[in-house]
Amino acid sequence: MALRKKKFEQITNKIPVKYLTLFISIIGVILLYTLSLFQQPIVLTSVHSIGDYEGKEVTLEGIILEYQTTKYDNQLITLQCNSTQLTVFSEKPISVHIGDLLQATGTIEEYKDSWELILSNPKATRIIEKWQNRTIQIKDLASHPEDYLQVPINISGYIDLKYDDLIYLRDYSNNYTVPLIPSNNSIPVTGTSIYVHAILTYDPANLRYILTNCNNLHPTSKDSRG
Repeated sequence: MALRKKKFEQITNKIPVKYLTLFISIIGVILLYTLSLFQQPIVLTSVHSIGDYEGKEVTLEGIILEYQTTKYDNQLITLQCNSTQLTVFSEKPISVHIGDLLQATGTIEEYKDSWELILSNPKATRIIEKWQNRTIQIKDLASHPEDYLQVPINISGYIDLKYDDLIYLRDYSNNYTVPLIPSNNSIPVTGTSIYVHAILTYDPANLRYILTNCNNLHPTSKDSRG
């Protein structure tokens, strides 16, 4: 053992110090990179306590409420995560649409007294579901409408009540209804199942949530009796 140690010392003594330092640095970088491969971002299901994750890499999901491109070609995306909104900052524009369900990974940072998710890179996002492919249940709207405020949604049900400028859409379980303002006068008769693209808003005058901007109101073959 002593002989091996002596031979090792003889070999290392012949290697210049600068090469030993470089070798140790390379090994350190490799170790750090290996460790980073095993570190997964924190998956958040709520952003109510987002400040607790400042400086940490997280992954979250939300519905896109709006987006804009700055004069520096950066993009700001407003996500609705449950009933809370959060801004996602991307250095480069991403192809998205209002109403898309977006998954994003980045670092939580504070900017002008607001929390933002700074994307790791433009590829750190994924469209889980496009807005036109997402059908929301009337039950979900009735249970937590604040999660869908000002978000383009697709919804189906059957016409339960019909007035001059308002109809009530009921779900097929007959447990929940939602009022909507049709965009035209060609409204199917009561009992007809329909599929509609609309935006949920709050009507303060009547203290209710209501579907507006209703487009593509189409009868469906669904039996209103479920």
